[in-house]
Amino acid sequence: MYVKQVFLYIVTLSFFLGVFIASVLSLSVYLQYLFFIIGGVFIIVSFMLRDDKGVLFSKRVCILGLVIMFTSIGMLRVDLNDKIDELSQYHGEKIEYRGIVSSLPDTKDTTERFIVHISKASDSIVSEDILVISNRYPEYKYGDEIVFTGILKLPENFETYSGGPIFDYISYLYKDGVRYIMYRPKIEKVGENMGNPIVAGLYSLKRTFSDSVERVVSEPESSLLLGLLIGDKASLGKDILDDFRRAGLSHIIVLSGYNVTIVADNLMKAFSYVSVSASPFLGAISIIFFALMTGASATTVRASVMALLLILSKRVSRRYDVSRALIFAAFLMVLHNPRILLFDVSFQLSVIATVAIIYVAPIIRSRITWITERFALRDVIATTIGTQILVLPYILHVMGTLSLVSIVSNILVLPVVPLAMFSGFVTGVIGFISPLVAVPLAWISDIVLGYIIEVTHLSASLPFASLNLSLPLSVTVVMYLLFTVFLFRIYKKRPVDTTGRPLISIW
Repeated sequence: MYVKQVFLYIVTLSFFLGVFIASVLSLSVYLQYLFFIIGGVFIIVSFMLRDDKGVLFSKRVCILGLVIMFTSIGMLRVDLNDKIDELSQYHGEKIEYRGIVSSLPDTKDTTERFIVHISKASDSIVSEDILVISNRYPEYKYGDEIVFTGILKLPENFETYSGGPIFDYISYLYKDGVRYIMYRPKIEKVGENMGNPIVAGLYSLKRTFSDSVERVVSEPESSLLLGLLIGDKASLGKDILDDFRRAGLSHIIVLSGYNVTIVADNLMKAFSYVSVSASPFLGAISIIFFALMTGASATTVRASVMALLLILSKRVSRRYDVSRALIFAAFLMVLHNPRILLFDVSFQLSVIATVAIIYVAPIIRSRITWITERFALRDVIATTIGTQILVLPYILHVMGTLSLVSIVSNILVLPVVPLAMFSGFVTGVIGFISPLVAVPLAWISDIVLGYIIEVTHLSASLPFASLNLSLPLSVTVVMYLLFTVFLFRIYKKRPVDTTGRPLISIW
């Protein structure tokens, strides 16, 4: 078991190193293949030296070979992910394009944003994705085929606030294969239902559920509920969204790992009443469909993969190691899209927060034994403090905003989130059948959601709620190196058990 674990860490971390190197440096593909061959030679030589030089020396040579080989594989994966820019010749020109809406539209104030997969530019056949920012109306949906005319523009990086950190918007879009933006083009819909029928059906179910919730739950509570359940926060409005940001509660309305954990936990409990043989399969399928329905963000995918690994471990009667589950989930995601390692903020925050829950929260929990375990309060407080400590340097580097009330606001809000989600989900489902019957349940949802909004507003309204403070990259790296040394020294004396409380750790 120990050998398998070491092999997993060597392979994955070396792969991540290769992806990192290729993302910041431009290396010849021939050099990358040369590294691969060198790594293979080292591995072969290590077996040949086993008898002559001893087992220890042979193992070291083998490990070095594995590091070189999988570092080169990571570099080659980035090179494979890159493709020729087929739209560069049309940059700055106003021409006609044809394509299919390939993402779930994101509504913001007076605009609607969606990705279009272009199949034709003028008279040329192409295959490229662009971000279209159109007027709020008419609305478009996934799978619509459109003909549109406009000017391709390159995205630009911007300051998160005046004098604050520069957000790398260019790389953020490019991680999804998007190189260009088009603002308010002239659009004509010429077809529909051209996307994946399964994804289209899940998006339609999401819209139907949203309509059901909005019929029986008042605003802004209904918008908050949709943010909690399916990550749809578009209708909350800028002022309320700013309140959540200042209070350090933004993570609960963007379908964080915490929300996905609650959904996964309830799905597992629901299907436990079905036949033992069928429940793991039904639970896994439901989690996959939920991830697809909500847009498959990096955070959702990471938590979903870890939940699926938990189901698999139970199915094959193996102990679930959350540490290995995290690194394996991250490996699968980076293997699929290597650009997320450096350019997807939500992926990075999700991984850092999960590491905090695995390694930092237990330390905090052991030091707050005076807090009651009723309602899982000790776990909530330990997890909240642990994640806030570990994600803070990265948030300050990327966003440059420090919430001084986040720990208190999270402790006040997180314990009631499962109740809000459960009552809201039942309300929405019953609303399908009869909105009138769903009204009493909607009252409960209104009370719980109203409490969350009120706590958020009061926390954000405090004059010292947040302040602008940014960290340079060098300071951020040093802080995480110090965290790593600190945790290593603690767990060298007292190894951490990463097989317990798996659902909490999926967050």
